[in-house]
Formats: sequence, C-alpha cells, structure tokens
Amino acid sequence: MSRARPILLLLVIALLVIPGTAAPAQANWAGATGDTGCGDLNKADNRDHTYYESSLSTAFNGPATYGLNYVDSVAYVSTTSVSAPTGTTDQVIYDNAYTSYCNRPWWRPGSGGTIGNTRCVSDNSANECEKHEVRLSTSWGNSSSATLSKRRSLVIHETGHALGLSHRSVSGEVMQPSITSILTFTSHDIDHFASLS
Repeated sequence: MSRARPILLLLVIALLVIPGTAAPAQANWAGATGDTGCGDLNKADNRDHTYYESSLSTAFNGPATYGLNYVDSVAYVSTTSVSAPTGTTDQVIYDNAYTSYCNRPWWRPGSGGTIGNTRCVSDNSANECEKHEVRLSTSWGNSSSATLSKRRSLVIHETGHALGLSHRSVSGEVMQPSITSILTFTSHDIDHFASLS
C-alpha cells in the first residue's frame, strides 16, 4: 500500500504539468448561446468588421467613434467605416428613444430598462451573421447617469456582441450584462476574436 501512494502521487503530478493538457481558453461567444433578445444569435462572420453610424445623436456620435477605434486597435480585429450600409455591412448603429424595439422594455427615467441591443438581421450561407443592427437608447444616453465612459463602454459592449461575444457573468468586464465604465475587452474575449476567420 505504501508503494502505491508515491506512484499515484507521481501520476497526478505528471498530469498537472504535462504541457497541452489544460483546456483551451474559449470565449463565451454567441455562436452557441448568444440570444440577442429578438430570437437571433450573434454569430460573427469574420474579424474584418465594417460598420456604419446612422446619423447618430450627440449622445452617441463621439462615443461610437471612440468605441469603434478601440475595437480596431484590438488584436485580430480590423474595423472599417463605410459611407453607406449594404447587405454585408457587419454592423449598422442606430440611436433613438426606443420604447419597445424587440419587445424589450427600454430605459425610462426612474424605471431602468434596456439601453442597448445588438440583433442579427441577415445570415450568410454558412449560418453566420452577415449584418447586425445595434440600437442605443438616447433616453438613457442623454440622462445624467450616462457618463461619457459609460456611453463608450456601451458601444464597445454592443460591438462585442456583433463580433460574436455573449454576456459574461464575471463582474468587472465590458461584456457583463449591466452597464460599466470598462473600456477594454479581456484576454478571454480576444481569444474569441482570434478564432474568427
């Protein structure tokens, strides 16, 4: 019995230190679970990301530029602004004082609610999302609770969905389901971007 213990201990140690035995890091990306709230999944088609800002209000014009420039600086992602949306524009960003888009309760003073939503509106032949529409709440964006960093964070968060990321239950991350002032993706998120073609 005493000889078996050291052998078992060595076997356990060997399993812990053998390179390549750890599970690979995988992003919680929406290809499997990222319901957008409209019955669609955010399934990014590639890492070359075109976007169009549709006459955004002052609440989101600057934050959208900031957020999309940040996304462009992230490893594995390349963003390009287009002058007009087409059927293959990856992300079209709208803002408005929404009340019931996608049958969601949108933000109202004193009652809270949805402040942003990303929805896949067109799939390609590989069942990946060819085009996402991002909706941002101007009711929230023009409120005193919508600081500049929170508006920038919202744009980065919703663009994360358009690139295939789902919500993460880890506090302190831009992809958590509640608004933050966080302005960066995690290495976990970037691992997902690396998996895109």
